[in-house]
Amino acid sequence: MTGSRAALSALLMVFGVQFALPELREDPPSAHRPSPGGITGKIIASRGQTIALVQAICRENGKVYSPSTWDIESDRFAFDDLPGDANYDIRLVTASGRRMEGIDLSFVDARLLAMANQRRKDLALPIETHASFTRTDTQHITEYVRRMKGFADFRRIIYIHGHGRRATVLVELIRDRRFHSRKDGELIWRMELWYFERRRGGWTRLDNVERVIERRRLSAEDWRKLHIEYLPELTVHVDAAGASKPVHFRVPEKADPTRGRVPASKLAPVTAPHILGLEGNTKPPSIPVRRPASTRPSSQAQPAR
Repeated sequence: MTGSRAALSALLMVFGVQFALPELREDPPSAHRPSPGGITGKIIASRGQTIALVQAICRENGKVYSPSTWDIESDRFAFDDLPGDANYDIRLVTASGRRMEGIDLSFVDARLLAMANQRRKDLALPIETHASFTRTDTQHITEYVRRMKGFADFRRIIYIHGHGRRATVLVELIRDRRFHSRKDGELIWRMELWYFERRRGGWTRLDNVERVIERRRLSAEDWRKLHIEYLPELTVHVDAAGASKPVHFRVPEKADPTRGRVPASKLAPVTAPHILGLEGNTKPPSIPVRRPASTRPSSQAQPAR
């Protein structure tokens, strides 16, 4: 930048023009580089249950992290050196094969929307107006999913989380009909996060931003053995300063078929979706204030399944 200014000044002097160039300054960034952080927690298992595996999943970078410490006797665990300003879904697997894991129901562009609002504030511009999310909105989204046609034979909404005029939806999809290269008795089972936005014409699903949480092609016999429950309370946010709230989770004694897929369940069970974010809890996310974080040992990162 200095060399360019000097060259421009020299060129102007050749033509007999002399004046002071204005000083160029860049605005400070709206968000700073996040600090690494950690997650601590305690799991209380019901009688007869044993936790065999604890992991932290970051859906954004596709990595699965192992705990830096895990004391089976005290049921306490800790993850260190996790990338900051990110959400992590804690995964628990019992010795019997029951799997419970968090599900990040934040909106796909939540971080960009928060940064845009912060920038508007910096420039003294009006920020996006707050919008409520109602039961009527959930009905419209449910009807939208019910009327859809496509590869899946069956769709079931597990969660709807409203964010004002936006929403995140966890959907189970099953393809039971014949498909290319299918073997007898095979089916395709998926769990996906879909993202919706309310526009003038009503609720619309955003294209090409869905997130595949789980996808399996397996026999009907193996599919009936699946046991995966998705629980938002097992999702933890590590803020830009590296801080997070401790996890305190008690494993439910009974499996909940409304929160995922449990063994020997029907192909198309009729269950009502869990609704989050109605009315009062729909404010847009804010940009965390960065503060120094302490040095922590690294976690072991594994490829996502």
